[in-house]
Amino acid sequence: MRLGSTETQKAEVRILAATNVDLKQMVTAGRFREDLLLPALRDPDRPAGSCANARRPASSRSSFRFYAAENGKNVRSIEPEAMKALFQHQWPGNVRELENAIERSVVLCSGSG
Repeated sequence: MRLGSTETQKAEVRILAATNVDLKQMVTAGRFREDLLLPALRDPDRPAGSCANARRPASSRSSFRFYAAENGKNVRSIEPEAMKALFQHQWPGNVRELENAIERSVVLCSGSG
């Protein structure tokens, strides 16, 4: 509800957060919900076909379009070899590293397509 309103508004949001707290320990202590604990992109135990891995290309494509528009680049797609590299890299910096790699590739690209 908006402030002062009695009408409920619908909103579709996605919240990304980072922490330096050991969330597995917090789950064990009952201070963090286990269903909210997602495996890191770098997690070697993450199954290749998992839902979280399936989001990686979707996230990559939407980030790619965002950075292309933000930087005035006329590029429309990610080369298959580049997408393969996104899947194969372990991303020790997690989502932040992935986003930075995508932004850098868009900024440095010289072609269109």
